[in-house]
Amino acid sequence: MVSNKCVHLYIIKNNKMKGTKEYYEIQEAFEKYLIKSPIYTGCAIVRADKDAKHFYENGKVNDLFLMFMCGVSLGKIL
Repeated sequence: MVSNKCVHLYIIKNNKMKGTKEYYEIQEAFEKYLIKSPIYTGCAIVRADKDAKHFYENGKVNDLFLMFMCGVSLGKIL
């Protein structure tokens, strides 16, 4: 099984879509679904800067976004 840290490093190093229109659409969809999700506890959803090596300032939200990105990638493959 691949650890979450390995997935995070792979996405950061190979993510050529960060900063594109598609990337921001995925981020907006993630934020909308997160707020409606039963796991959402009301924490702040603060986006990281474009040149940062993470997506969100909150580590838990960042991990959830990484898994959301994996789901989006899988959906594109299928």
